[in-house]
Amino acid sequence: MNSRIKGALLIGGALVAAALVLVQYRPTPTAPTQVAALQPPTIVDGPTLREYIPPEDSDGDGVPDWQELLDQTEPLAVPQRSTTFREPDTLTEEFALDFFQSYVRNSSFGGFGRSPDELIAQASDELVAQAQDTLRTSADIRAIASTPGTLRGHANRVAAAIDAARLPEGTRNELEIVQAAVARGDATLLQALDPIIQNYSLIITEMELMAVPDVLVKEHLDLLNTFVAIRNDVSAFRYLFSDPMYALLRLRRYPGDLDGMAVAYENFFEAAREQGARFEPDDPVYTVYEYSE
Repeated sequence: MNSRIKGALLIGGALVAAALVLVQYRPTPTAPTQVAALQPPTIVDGPTLREYIPPEDSDGDGVPDWQELLDQTEPLAVPQRSTTFREPDTLTEEFALDFFQSYVRNSSFGGFGRSPDELIAQASDELVAQAQDTLRTSADIRAIASTPGTLRGHANRVAAAIDAARLPEGTRNELEIVQAAVARGDATLLQALDPIIQNYSLIITEMELMAVPDVLVKEHLDLLNTFVAIRNDVSAFRYLFSDPMYALLRLRRYPGDLDGMAVAYENFFEAAREQGARFEPDDPVYTVYEYSE
């Protein structure tokens, strides 16, 4: 028993006993002129012993049932937990750990620390940074002199790479695949994204190997980088169940990447013609882009 509780019980018991003595001690009043006669002491029976805990002994072993309950020998079954720390390997886990650590550190500064809203705003900025791509630059491609022939040949090679990666008719859009997987709670449905990811990767590889007419370097890089962004978006969708925060970040930027790809696509083919490319009716460029007269 806790020593403070035991002491309180002893003191309380002493006060109750003293109160009982005072109540029971009632001296007989006498007249001032008379001498009080001595009376033999009165013996007062003690209070009846009360048994607050039943003394039953069900098994007859001499130990009351209530004591056996207290002295049970079977240990409590404590669930075993792994004490091995595993480094977070997903963006979701890393963000949760970093945010918790920042919150705990910030709390130690009291009124001088940042507010929870400020911590959340900082964490949001850091998350957005995680969804950024490494852009290809002019250092990543080989530029050549621009002539009508090199312009036409380059535009046709890009068109051929895009057409070669065309998916079969009836292939579902990546967002439809994601929606179906979420609706059914089935991560295996996300495997249907793999052909889309592979096709974007084929286009990117081809465009990275091409020699680019110098007047089309910017347009070529813009189109290449938007293909990379879309490929990375769709690749992140594959982790919707295992790393949901990363997948949702890429899902959030996906519409903007699609808009950027549409603009870069048009700018590239229009710039090729404006810079002097002269296309023939059977050129591959017409299989992927329709020029307005």
